[in-house]
Amino acid sequence: MSDSKNIVTGLFVLVAVALSVSAWVVYPKPASSGMEEQVNKPLFDFDPKSVRGLSIVKYNEQRNEFDEVVMQNSVLNGWQVASKFNYPVDSAEKLVYTAASLSGLVVVAIASEDPNDEETYGVVEPKQGVKAGQKGVGIKVTLRDKSEKELASVIVGQEVKDQPNNRFVRVPGQRFIYVCEYDPSILDTSFFSWINPKVLTYGSQWSVAKVRLNKYSASKSATLNIQQAYSTELELKNNQWSTVAYIDGADRDAKPNLDVAELERVRMAIEKFEIQNVTEKSALLKQTKRERKPFPPTFLIEKMGFFVDDKTSPPSEWGAGGELSFTSDVGIRYSLLFGGLVTSKSTGGTKQRYVSITADIDESMFPMPVKPGAAKPAPDQNSDAPKPPKDGCEPGTLQDDDDREAERQYLIKLEERNKKVKEVQELADTINKRFADWFYVIDNDLYQLLMPAKAAIVSKNQ
Repeated sequence: MSDSKNIVTGLFVLVAVALSVSAWVVYPKPASSGMEEQVNKPLFDFDPKSVRGLSIVKYNEQRNEFDEVVMQNSVLNGWQVASKFNYPVDSAEKLVYTAASLSGLVVVAIASEDPNDEETYGVVEPKQGVKAGQKGVGIKVTLRDKSEKELASVIVGQEVKDQPNNRFVRVPGQRFIYVCEYDPSILDTSFFSWINPKVLTYGSQWSVAKVRLNKYSASKSATLNIQQAYSTELELKNNQWSTVAYIDGADRDAKPNLDVAELERVRMAIEKFEIQNVTEKSALLKQTKRERKPFPPTFLIEKMGFFVDDKTSPPSEWGAGGELSFTSDVGIRYSLLFGGLVTSKSTGGTKQRYVSITADIDESMFPMPVKPGAAKPAPDQNSDAPKPPKDGCEPGTLQDDDDREAERQYLIKLEERNKKVKEVQELADTINKRFADWFYVIDNDLYQLLMPAKAAIVSKNQ
């Protein structure tokens, strides 16, 4: 009987110990250092409007590397991804939300003040010196002001068990581990979580109205070598394709029927165009492309698959993979010059290709209004003097009124047309300025859709 009681007593003790350990891990330990006064108070005190810098660091355990994104805000350029050649940020709202998330970070409870608990709660700081395979490394987010002074920094750790809205957090350099309500899903180090990969829609939404495909291959050793496949110009009206021009590289007299289904795939590829990476151009190249001039013939440019024929006047520009241009229904013509394949270990074996993009206005989309009298036949020199109108008015009175009204309507239409051209030109200049600073990198499969082989678009020759 005594042994039975001892066993029962022992079980109670074990259960009690188990519950104590569970409470220790599931919910924060009570603090014993007077930090209870921090509970229900903000962890940081700063004005979110003063934030001019944001960095997020994650530890990739599989690669034993740190994934980091650094962003900075300047009065001149706005928010930029400093860790990616200062590429302009598209998700400014997300930046504001991230800054505000630390401004409103309130301490729910104190979990621990023992440094040995950092791995358990997942708040080990991701920094140089972390050993390969280190467990419990958290996500570090830091905010800075315009003078680079740190406003707030926190390491976000594991989710509190049975409390999905709460996370263990620690301020770098401090031993206290807190519990705070926080959503870490906004802490993304991916470049494309902060920028829009659909770069062609920057500044406007549009549909394709015209397409020009110039399919060729270009290479250079001692001289520039161009192998022409075909070039064609197409229009899309009322969802119907029409061929404006077609030149076959092998048969100049060919008059093919073009495969409408394949042309639709080209249009869809244009409208779904996405980049996979960016590379910054030099200051000289940026200025050149802002002015819509050909590349200067440098070794780096040729290595990327872009060539210049300076024997023509003006010099002509060629890409290893040909050229596609299209006009949107808002009147902006985008020109995509395709360079060579990207050679990089980071692609994981997938093929990518360089592309340079420029934008300009297509003034053919804004025809001039017909001037009154432009197509008016010359008066008959042998005719008699004008006869009075049938209603008995003075000769020429009604005609003069009609002419003046026609002239007035013409001037109104001309002014509207010129105003629209100016607006679209300014938009094109803004878009071109954005494109001018970068070489873009796209998936080579996308390139194949954009620039189909001749056999793919020609259904038959007549």
